[in-house]
Amino acid sequence: MSLASVTAESFESAPGRRSWMVVARPDHGGVVRLAGPSDYLAGLTAANRSENSVAAAASDLALWHRWCVDTGREPIRVTTRDVNGWMAAWFSTPRNGDLAGPIRLLPNDPRRRADSTVARALASVKAYYRWAAEAGFVSRRVASQMAACSAPRATKRLDIGRLEADEVAELLALAMSPRERFLVELLYGCGLRIGETLGLWFEDLCFETDNRSLGCGVRGPHLHVEPRDGRHRARAKGGARLVPVAGRTVALFREWMVQRFEALGDDDPAAAVFVALSGPTKGGPWSYQAMQKWWDREIRSVPRLARATRHLLRHSFASELLDAGVSNHSIQAMLGHAVLESTSRYSHASMATMRRAVERRDEWLDGRISELTPGSSSAS
Repeated sequence: MSLASVTAESFESAPGRRSWMVVARPDHGGVVRLAGPSDYLAGLTAANRSENSVAAAASDLALWHRWCVDTGREPIRVTTRDVNGWMAAWFSTPRNGDLAGPIRLLPNDPRRRADSTVARALASVKAYYRWAAEAGFVSRRVASQMAACSAPRATKRLDIGRLEADEVAELLALAMSPRERFLVELLYGCGLRIGETLGLWFEDLCFETDNRSLGCGVRGPHLHVEPRDGRHRARAKGGARLVPVAGRTVALFREWMVQRFEALGDDDPAAAVFVALSGPTKGGPWSYQAMQKWWDREIRSVPRLARATRHLLRHSFASELLDAGVSNHSIQAMLGHAVLESTSRYSHASMATMRRAVERRDEWLDGRISELTPGSSSAS
């Protein structure tokens, strides 16, 4: 087989639902579906794993099987030594380079893959081999050999990143339609994940002062995040939760509803809050792929916003809550973190926050020294 003979391929497993398989393309032509990894990926899709998670697993498994083929190893008979060799290839070859290729990195090369990337790839492969042993694709001895492998522990960053004030100002100043403006508000103003945002239904929005007429006994504007999956090609992660919203959020929602009515009229049956307004899917749920294209075209193409991912807006929301004095427990509830450790990452002060603290202390110290210095105006 050639070096690029094993790849991950996506396909529509059901209307509005995408999955992946791993295929090989032998030198003599044709396409061969690799049953083990492909069946495993199908099981992840059936278990309602997010499309992004299944896509990442498919990529990792394809890279593993390609490396085995290119180095003359059989995936069903690998040993711990083989897996260690695979990880060594990840660290010694350039990012996005061929793991079995001849190019090797020099010390301190910036193209080196991050420890977290290698750890994720190994975790994907180990999870597959656990499943493969139960399904009879590999022996339990091979699965135990794989389980004995460990990746380097990734160093946790103290500062997980946030938008700076000038970046926020530039983002909010961009020309957007009411639909896109409301999307950004839910990410940055409410801290929702993108899958949770695209997965919202009208029944999740309780934007009245008294919501009893909507069947909700919680007072004040808020929204419900429900862990559902399906037609939106987006998935709410974690359990159900309530998120309070500001008056600005409600106003932007109403502007979006005006735009939606103008585009779709009275024949709008969709229960999804976010829908496509044109094209063959007009009136249907706004897909993750379509949203991503808009985001890259209209936001990340702006030079100062090139790093503005949707998740960075969520991080900024949490960091700003912390700056405002909100407790970690309250932030945990709003973000939907299962454990407080996930939220505690935001408690590491940003450089700007630490600098302001030092400047305030310096001002206080100057005043204190002035008070204690003989002959100063304050001491006379």
